[in-house]
Amino acid sequence: MTPEELLTKATVNWRNRGNFTITWEKGYKSEALSLARQNGLTGYKGGCPSCELQLLNKIRELAGYGPVQHEDKSLRDRRLKICHGCEHYKKITRSCGTLILGAITAKENEPCGCFLPIKASFKIFDCPLKKWPNE
Repeated sequence: MTPEELLTKATVNWRNRGNFTITWEKGYKSEALSLARQNGLTGYKGGCPSCELQLLNKIRELAGYGPVQHEDKSLRDRRLKICHGCEHYKKITRSCGTLILGAITAKENEPCGCFLPIKASFKIFDCPLKKWPNE
């Protein structure tokens, strides 16, 4: 199957606060992973959003498309500096509030529970507490 055909078998589902899941039609994720590894994908462990995004973006690259999102290290550094000074930042888990639980139960203007080194890297994500400047 070509990379273009494989892309029709993947769906990116955007949820609240910029969180997302990537789902593949049955049987196609393993085919995509095999193709991606044959073409240089390394470090894929699976399961986490970052790994799943890495896989999808490798298939997009092979099909001649740009990435779904583009990580920006300087953006991440600026945002994390703000997070590190926030009363809701949890140093041990590097999260905004309670890791994961906050992402499930939080309401608007509450700590999100996200793992910040990933969330802070992508422009489409925002701080639910409105502490990150619009860039």
